[in-house]
Amino acid sequence: FKSKGIKSCYIKKIYFKIAALCITAALLIIASASIITSLLQYNFYYNQLAKSLTEVKESNFIHSFNTAVSSNISDELKSESIEASLSVYNGKLSIDENRKIYVVRDKNLTIISPKSDLNDKIHVTENIMSASSGDNGSKIKYTGDLIDCAYSFRASNGEKYILYVTDNKSDIRAQLINNLRGTGIAAFLAIIISLIISIFISRKVTIPVKKITRRAEGLEKGELYENIDDIKDQIENIIKTNDEGDSKIYET
Repeated sequence: FKSKGIKSCYIKKIYFKIAALCITAALLIIASASIITSLLQYNFYYNQLAKSLTEVKESNFIHSFNTAVSSNISDELKSESIEASLSVYNGKLSIDENRKIYVVRDKNLTIISPKSDLNDKIHVTENIMSASSGDNGSKIKYTGDLIDCAYSFRASNGEKYILYVTDNKSDIRAQLINNLRGTGIAAFLAIIISLIISIFISRKVTIPVKKITRRAEGLEKGELYENIDDIKDQIENIIKTNDEGDSKIYET
């Protein structure tokens, strides 16, 4: 018997397998939780934007807009008036350098507010096309540099317009990066805990193996007197357990 070499190799294999299983399971759980959390956070971020835009559309803004477009003033002054009416809702919509709001004329998709973009063509997106066709343009887009939301409405002059918000994702990206940092810390802690658990489990598994190999070493040295009765009892227990298992299989 090369019992020492066999024992060392076998125990190492058991330890590494248990450690690998524990670490893999922990990392899979953390990765899954991180992905689900990120998706929920992204959806919540977008749904809040869509909800806020709906509230603006259903507010007194439409009345102010109708007043502006029906006024006998220049397009520049109309644009300024519309922009001033929308600025009341900047807080609700979280308008800043990363998020912009526009009013777009539906028939030619040109911007009528803000004044700085007056008469510019809006970039046509799937949500713009949905709003132009009369549906809510509130489809979440996970790829690309922008998310957007578009709702159409009809003014008192009979023309159709689109209330349109774009967001360059800077805020949500910052939140997701923070999530990734938290995931990295959790993964590191999970690896440490998994190693500790694997050591505990492997000790439970390898202690009986060590006892058997020690007895094998004793037999190799001719120490036949070593705990013969204990070995006999263990063999009888193994046979008994095996017989019970076989009987259960036959019964089923």
